[in-house]
Amino acid sequence: MFLEAALLGVLIGWLRKGKLQALEQVTLIGWPVVLLSLAIQVAVWIDFFQGYGYLPACAPYLHLFSYLPLIVFAGLNRKTKAILVIGIGITLNLLVIAANGGFMPVKYDRLAPGLQAELLSGAGSPFHIAMSEESRLSFLGDLFRLPYGKYRVISIGDIIMAAGICLLIQGGMMVRPPQKER
Repeated sequence: MFLEAALLGVLIGWLRKGKLQALEQVTLIGWPVVLLSLAIQVAVWIDFFQGYGYLPACAPYLHLFSYLPLIVFAGLNRKTKAILVIGIGITLNLLVIAANGGFMPVKYDRLAPGLQAELLSGAGSPFHIAMSEESRLSFLGDLFRLPYGKYRVISIGDIIMAAGICLLIQGGMMVRPPQKER
């Protein structure tokens, strides 16, 4: 979903006569903290799918913690409207994940049958659970099935983050380099 948003941002930027090279002019404060968030989530995924078993008990806490660097990043860059939009999406996802003990609830019937079985057995993801009556803030969970792919389901927060990514890229492509003094 985020790759598609980035590609859409590039397409819109080109249609607006923007240039990819202009993205070099976009300055984001504290961007390395995003890598910390990514590293935490990748470590949990690797542990989960390789069956190492080092992190299952703390995976929900690590999932929650991985959002904190993203919130910090969004806060540091809040004057950039696109990052503010991304930050709103991150916050919505964090709210539903925190309300559900570190897991994102997923609308069960929107998944392909094989994915439904994986979700129910706990073998599909260290970050997701099946949505139920006990799920809190379920309207913020993964509810919307994408019309392509293998029954990918996304949340309102994901949609808002994707919109922010698209805005950031297409807007960044419109940045003009500073004029050289003559």
